[in-house]
Amino acid sequence: MTNRFVRYQQALLWQGDTTPTEAMARQALRDQGGLFARWTSHHDCPQPTAWWYCVKEQFTPLDSYSAKQRYRIRRGLQNCRILPLTTEQLQPYHEAIYSLLCESFADYPASYRPNYTRSDFLKQLEQMKANHADCFLAFTADNELCAFCYCEVVDDVAWLRQVKVPTRLLPTEVNAALAFTVTRFYLEQQRVRYICDGERNIRHATGYQDFLVRVIGFRYAYCRLHVVYAAWLKPLVSVLYPFRSLFERLGQRSKLCFNISSLLQQHTIVKSFY
Repeated sequence: MTNRFVRYQQALLWQGDTTPTEAMARQALRDQGGLFARWTSHHDCPQPTAWWYCVKEQFTPLDSYSAKQRYRIRRGLQNCRILPLTTEQLQPYHEAIYSLLCESFADYPASYRPNYTRSDFLKQLEQMKANHADCFLAFTADNELCAFCYCEVVDDVAWLRQVKVPTRLLPTEVNAALAFTVTRFYLEQQRVRYICDGERNIRHATGYQDFLVRVIGFRYAYCRLHVVYAAWLKPLVSVLYPFRSLFERLGQRSKLCFNISSLLQQHTIVKSFY
């Protein structure tokens, strides 16, 4: 893996198996721009922290789940048919996937609802092909596409990059069936080291990681968060920080205030380690 900061929107995120220094982060901000550079350390802390990755290392057979968990997974498997595909096999389903993604994003609150276009979808498909992603489609008994998931395997780790289910289809328990199928595919069949749903999500009001932990047997791998701000942003964060509760309230109606609130929430998490 290349050890470097990679720009994602206005953030620089560390990709590598080493730990960068603050000097490296500041240099990356000067070279690439962006609001801040972010990385983690002290991975898999024995004590809970305010930052984590959501992971699962071992496949759990269906009969090893609790009765409530088994019910949800079985209900999802009965209601849905899940089809694993490569990106090259997705062509006949492009329109259905695009419609499902648009519907899923439309369910987001207005404060952080993306303006997802066909151009965005085509760029996503190209990125998936370039990264040799694995795709999983779920269909109802009426053959309606009800879920879309794609994953990438990097350094023997399967990353859940995107899982989308429209809100109206959640009662089918397709999330349980899909997550169970994905864990079986990667942990039992492909024998990857672990599956990861990524870091703690502070921008979306989602309970998906909590669902993975409670129902599918994922766990939180706690770690420590580090952030270095662009030179002009650091004093602004200090000025705005005492008003974080106000921005949290205003963020329910304003995208700008929501973005500021998310930045200040991240700052709260960083401060918790000092």
